[in-house]
Amino acid sequence: MALKHLNRDRFATHQFLRELRFLLSLDHPHIANCLSLNQAGNGRQLVLEYCEGGTLRDLLEQDTPLTLAEILTLITAVLEALQHAHRKSIVHCDIKPENILLTLDPDGWRPKVSDFGIARLREELRSDHTGATGSPAYMAPERFYYQVSAASDLYALGVVLYELLVGARPFAGSYNQLMISHLNHEVKLPATVPPAIQEILKKATEKLIPRRFQSATEMKAKILAVRQSLTAAELRDRFPKPLLPTSSSEYVPRRPISLSKPCTALSITPAGAPDSHLTGAFHQDIYRWPLSPTAQLERLTPQQHWHLEHNVTQIIQTVAGAVAITAHAVYQLQETESVQLLMEFDEPIAVLPGSDRWLIVRSAISGGDYWLVDVLAKVPAKPYWFTLLAPSEPTYALALNKRYFLVAAVKGHQTDLQFVTRWGQPIGQLHLQSPIHQLVPSQTPNCFFAQAGTDKTDLLIVHLRPYRVIRCRLDIMFDWLGELVTGLVAISATGQMRLVNFQGQIIGQVTNLPIPRAIAFQAPYHIWLTSEQSGKSQLHRLDIRELNLDIVF
Repeated sequence: MALKHLNRDRFATHQFLRELRFLLSLDHPHIANCLSLNQAGNGRQLVLEYCEGGTLRDLLEQDTPLTLAEILTLITAVLEALQHAHRKSIVHCDIKPENILLTLDPDGWRPKVSDFGIARLREELRSDHTGATGSPAYMAPERFYYQVSAASDLYALGVVLYELLVGARPFAGSYNQLMISHLNHEVKLPATVPPAIQEILKKATEKLIPRRFQSATEMKAKILAVRQSLTAAELRDRFPKPLLPTSSSEYVPRRPISLSKPCTALSITPAGAPDSHLTGAFHQDIYRWPLSPTAQLERLTPQQHWHLEHNVTQIIQTVAGAVAITAHAVYQLQETESVQLLMEFDEPIAVLPGSDRWLIVRSAISGGDYWLVDVLAKVPAKPYWFTLLAPSEPTYALALNKRYFLVAAVKGHQTDLQFVTRWGQPIGQLHLQSPIHQLVPSQTPNCFFAQAGTDKTDLLIVHLRPYRVIRCRLDIMFDWLGELVTGLVAISATGQMRLVNFQGQIIGQVTNLPIPRAIAFQAPYHIWLTSEQSGKSQLHRLDIRELNLDIVF
């Protein structure tokens, strides 16, 4: 839920009660519902439905191109909300991206209209001359003369549609400049906007009310009719068109290191460790190379070698050193090049990412079974076992910090996020309207990253305090995701790389990487990648500063 604070000096009691009355009378899937009200010593608050996707303004500032189909879906949903409000004789009077909240859908966003603070009832429209309240950049011409009608909301929504398609508002400037433009200047439509959509924009932004759409129902029907006439390719076209192309380059290998056998897993000692090492698993063998302060191999031949009886599936860095994971056991790698069994299991296992002291081990068969292993405890360790979810549910998990971890249970097209103490005690739950396929820890507290979406191309940046989800649409289905100084790096199994900043903007793309088998990310700038081509195994070191991308470091 969200609290909207109403300052008593700015919002008199009658205004507070007005918005409350409007919200309580509006019950619609695309209107942010009012759950309750609160009046305390620090002021008045409306308790509203919380929308984790932020506002449409946030999405616009993220510079995420939307398909024409997604844009028309958003506008149609807002029209349904306005249709409901207008039937209740309520005119919103302040439609703009800031007042359109977003929640995640499996394949897009669901809008919810909010902030009815300056809304008007139709019986008040003829007599209320309190001033031209609203946002001038979205105000219909009549609003500057203190006149309001349902068509005023449709004009404002036409400006929002223009901004989604073009990337900027049709008019800019001071209040007086905006007033003159809205009253006298036609909206100029660029040729990039399809002709059928141009017709909708022209009619929605007509200066005279009789020439505009007369109802949300009429405008919605026109949009649906135009949508039916567009081809699948036209609906997949993305808007707004970028002014400059995304910085891109083609990778050129630089002195790769030959390996004697294929590498199945890579791991880097965490930042701040006294000695930096690169550790690789080669089936039953593990090799370690020392790294220089500039993230270079100090020697081409490995410095240390360990041999296990079974294939290694993971290497985890902990406060006690590196830990090797096989299908059924956890081993501590000793500096003397010997291995010590920490714990053995009767079923296949995997260790959750994000752990440092407390290894949270998950059953690879039954999704609800977990074991907690202390790497600093006496050997052999005695794990604490607990169960959380039904084994039939696909689950992913992540250690958030030393005390808490997260379990994501996918149910169809949505995901339940359950927060649990390291002793298996549930402490809270969130629901995400998108299927999750991978979880990755963040160096930022109370934050994590995820691969999501039905086609596995969505990158989610999830902040927990406050709860906020940023979705970035990629054009690749990625298999590895890591964090560097510039933001996130997503790499596909076909050798495609995308760089995304922490605001969810795609800032670079690299093609023609060697086909990866294992990857390790070394902040702030480096990526270690192993590949195998024509029977030859190689180790590559990538420095994002050397990829010829237009990024300022």
